[in-house]
Parts: sequence; C-alpha cells; structure tokens
Amino acid sequence: MPRLFSLTLLLLIWSGFLCSTDSAENAAVVTNECLETQSTDASTTGSSPPSSHSRNAIPEDCGLVYANIPDIHEWGVFTMVPRQKGSPVNRFGDIIIQWPDPSPMRHDPSLCEDDACPPRQGLLQYTWNGQETGGHNEGRKRVESVVTGLGMCARTTSEAARKHNIIPLVPRVDEGGLTRFDSPGAGAITQYHNYTWWFTKDVEAGEELLYSSSGKIPIIAGDQMTDTRVAPSKPSLDYLKKNGYCIDNIRPRKSRVKEAGRGAFATRQIPEGAIVAPVPVVPVKREELMAKDNTHHKSKEQLLLNYCLGSNTSEWLLFPFSPSINLVNHFHDPNVKLQWSNSSLETIGQYRHSPDTNKNPPILMLEMVATKPIQEGVEIYMDYGQAWEDAWWKHTKEIWKPINEHYTPSYVMDDAIRMLRTEQEQKEHPYPNNVFTSCFYRYSDRTEEERTIAKQMNQKDSASLNSFRWKLTKGLYDLKNLRPCSVLKRLEDSKGRSAYAVRMFNRHGLDEDERIPEDQLHIVTHVPRAAIRFSDKAGTTDQHLTFAFRHEVGFPGINFLEEALRPQ
Repeated sequence: MPRLFSLTLLLLIWSGFLCSTDSAENAAVVTNECLETQSTDASTTGSSPPSSHSRNAIPEDCGLVYANIPDIHEWGVFTMVPRQKGSPVNRFGDIIIQWPDPSPMRHDPSLCEDDACPPRQGLLQYTWNGQETGGHNEGRKRVESVVTGLGMCARTTSEAARKHNIIPLVPRVDEGGLTRFDSPGAGAITQYHNYTWWFTKDVEAGEELLYSSSGKIPIIAGDQMTDTRVAPSKPSLDYLKKNGYCIDNIRPRKSRVKEAGRGAFATRQIPEGAIVAPVPVVPVKREELMAKDNTHHKSKEQLLLNYCLGSNTSEWLLFPFSPSINLVNHFHDPNVKLQWSNSSLETIGQYRHSPDTNKNPPILMLEMVATKPIQEGVEIYMDYGQAWEDAWWKHTKEIWKPINEHYTPSYVMDDAIRMLRTEQEQKEHPYPNNVFTSCFYRYSDRTEEERTIAKQMNQKDSASLNSFRWKLTKGLYDLKNLRPCSVLKRLEDSKGRSAYAVRMFNRHGLDEDERIPEDQLHIVTHVPRAAIRFSDKAGTTDQHLTFAFRHEVGFPGINFLEEALRPQ
C-alpha cells in the first residue's frame, strides 16, 4: 500500500525556512532558538547549491543522481556512467497516480476569461496530461497524472528544441494482487506502475537527463509550453558525487507486507546512517484532493491523499516524490526514517508568494535515512504513526466490504479475449458493464485525397458515412491516440489473420484536429486486433471504490507548515 512516512524530526519553522539537526535528541526539542534566529521575511528568494552531505557518500556503482545544478539553482537528474541509445534508464519505472477531475476546476482552460488563465500552482505544476499515460478514462472531464519518479525529478525541454535524451514507454496496469473481491487494500494503491524510461541518444557520464515537455500540461493554462530550457554546462563528476543524492538505491517489487501490494527494496547494501533516497516534497491544499462522488453526490478523497504526508487536523499536506520512495510501506520494525536536509534552506514563502508564477515552486527537501544496516534485497519500511494505524484497523474491521458484483478489469479482458465480438454478437454475449473497446486511431492521419473525398460527400449529405482503411503511422500506438470504437464486422487480412471494421467515436480531451464531426458516421476497415484494446469506463476502476482506504501518512510538523503557508 502507499504507506509512507511518520516523521520523528520536527524542524519546520513558521517563517518558511527549514531548521535541521543530525540527532534525534536535538530533534525532540521544538527549537525556539531556531524560530528566533531565522529570518521571518516570507519573501526571501533564491537558494545555494547544497553542501556535501556527511551521510551521503554516493555508492561507487550508483548510476543516477539527483543534484542541484550550479549557478541556476534548479534540481535535475544526471547519469554517472555513459549510456547508449535504446538502453533503459533503469530496470524499473515510475508509478503514476491518476488525478481525475482535479479540484479546484479554476485550472480548467475552458474557464479562462478573455484569454486570461490563472497560473498552475503547487502539485499542478508537475502534472502530466492523463492522455499520455493512459489515464484519460479515469475522469469524467479531464485527468492529470502524477508521475512520481523521473517524471517529477528530471527537467523538461521543449519538443522544438529537440534536446531531450530520454522518453517514457507505456505503463503496466494491474491491482498489485489487491482485488475488490477479497482485499481491504483494493483501491488504496495506484494500478499504474512500471512507467519505464529509455535513452533516445548516446549520453556521456555526468550529462543531465531531459525529456520532452510535450506530455506535460503548460503551467499557464491555455498557453503552449514555453519551456525551452536545455541542459546547462555539464557538472563535473566530482561535483555530483559530493553534492548529489543517489536515486537508484531502491527498486519496486511485490511487498512482503500483507495487503500492501507493491513495496520498495534495497538494490545494494546500505550502512546505518546513510541516506537511502532524497525525498523532495510539494505542499498541497487538502481541498484539492477532494473529489465529487457522482454516485452518492458527496465529496470523498482522491487516491493522491494516501501518498501525502500530513495530519487529519491540517488543511495542508506534503506530496513526496523521487523514484520508488512512494512505495515504502508501514511496518512496526522500520529500518528508515525521514529528516530535513542540512542543505535545503528553501523558503515556503517563496513557494506561496513568488511573483514569478511561471516558475516551479522551490523544492523542500527531506532525506530518507537508514536507522540500521540494510542488506541488498531487503524491503524498506517506515513507521506511519498511530493515527494511520488506527485508521487502517478501523477500515479493515468496520468499513471495508468485499464487492460481489460481476467485474473484470480491462487488462484481464485484453488477455482473455482474442477474437472480438461484433455489436450484434454482444447482444447475446455482452462484455462486462465496466469495459468498452478502444482503438488506436488518428483522424488527422487521413491523406489529402481522403480528406477531399470526405468533404465532397459531406457537401452532398451532411449525415454522410465515411469509410477509411486503417494504416500504421509513426507514433500511432501512443496512448493519447486511443479513442472509443465499436466492432461492426470481423474480417480477415491477406495472411488470414483477424481484422475488423469498426466505427470510431470521439472522447473528451481530444485535440480539435482529431475530433470527428458530430454528424459523420466514421468507419475504419482492416483494423488489426493489436490496435484494439479494452478500456475501463470512467469511475469503475478500483481507485473509485466507495470503501477504498484513504488516509494521509502521519507528519506531526504539518501545523507549522500550515501557519507558514497562511496568506499574509
């Protein structure tokens, strides 16, 4: 389960600075001294590159580091060894947390007035377009995706600049063994995981990893992505070793904790007191994680809440990120803890009140530290706190109920159904109510000749039937090109393989040039089975279950954060 962290070190001061210590004894005292000596100017801006981390010796075989880039004071991801084009960045990928119909909807471009749109703030500055990750059917109007590893740690460059050197592939989707029929943990973890990254060109040791911003949502709603940054001069390997954090010390695997789903495991031996992983955090308003339950007409929490640090008495939360740290589970005998970074003196005031609304908020940095020696292959555990434990106990004993209605996830249907049924056949043998068929298809791929013929037909009959032959084009199998479709007829191709004639439909989120005119019956023939997959209807996947567990991870320092972020 997304059972994250219980902080034992409370060092956040109300002015927005972080005051840190290396000892638990010192941390037990709320430092009035710190409160008195730090500046209370909430408008303080800028930060210095981190100094060497005394507990942060980069392992010799570490392949990736997260470091503050000299001169520009932004964080990025760097490779410590040469990489080849076509090789994976890591052996495992990011998890993706889908954020359906985010609240408040003031960030919806359709609500802009006179071409003036409010800037995206907080976690919304990091989100991806749900169409890129396959999450477009999780919401009723729009879906944003939180890609928690490289998708938030690495920096972006514009598609036009063509300076990116990594790309993501499609995620895997499954419930991690937590089914709605027999598991209290069903719906408490994200089903989207292993979003892997690959190099698009040869990369030298010390070079920064950049990905194209085409999948990200512009920070200013309604604008084109204007981020044209490219990698600065390459930092020296010595600088990265002294000032970076290793981010491949842990990896995902099936957890050994009952009802936990996936967990985080050590990839190498980690000594006591060493930093296991950096844990950057982004402040989030609790109200932004409330969603409308369209069945019961009441508000409930988004799945994102389970991945946040906080307190049930606070309106503010912290969302932590970096590869695999969101998979660290709760256990009564933890082997890691969190503490504030000595090198992180970012101000919350800068995040909340910065006049530069196009700039990402400063990153507040925590460090995940080993409290005992950890051997390679051992699962990483933290203590989530008593409030979380009480909430989980109540959930399993009093709230959770197994679901007995007929339900088959879309990914199971794809594995089980090889020959698709036509509309006529489905009248006698319907598919489960929670799924429908989708096709990889781009309306904009039609040739000029096809467009001309279709236009002439529409002029003769506005309710015309347009038929096209399916063809494979570059990038067609990107998840953003999935759209609802209905199988009309089963055919055979020239090699005797099944192919289909289908009717294509629109869905929310499609670009204007991909939308089929409302009065057009759009038929596509010779569609291969590989281009048709099952999709889950909006609101039917496990994260939307009425009895899914929702609770933030205990963070006793959230009250200080709340006061610091209160508008002045």
